Amino acid sequence: MAAEFNHQSDDAIAAGDHQAEIRTQHRVFADAEEGIGDLKKQMASESGLDDPNAKGDSDYYTDDDGVEWWKDDEGYWWFREPGQADWQPHDE
Repeated sequence: MAAEFNHQSDDAIAAGDHQAEIRTQHRVFADAEEGIGDLKKQMASESGLDDPNAKGDSDYYTDDDGVEWWKDDEGYWWFREPGQADWQPHDE
């Protein structure tokens, strides 16, 4: 069987088949990697997982009670209760 394969391979090389252009763009999975990043982000978002590669913003976070906290450019903290549209200054 190996001898037959080698013979067919030699014949194909002699016929010039080994120089044929192999096109992968029309294969089913040729561009599958393009959407993988978006799919991973969507799955992580839907499952509630945090992205370990995401940079944390030390000037904004949400605490365990759902209150959003934000530090402005002057260093003052502001907060916004869940369901509220307006930010309130945090008086220490």
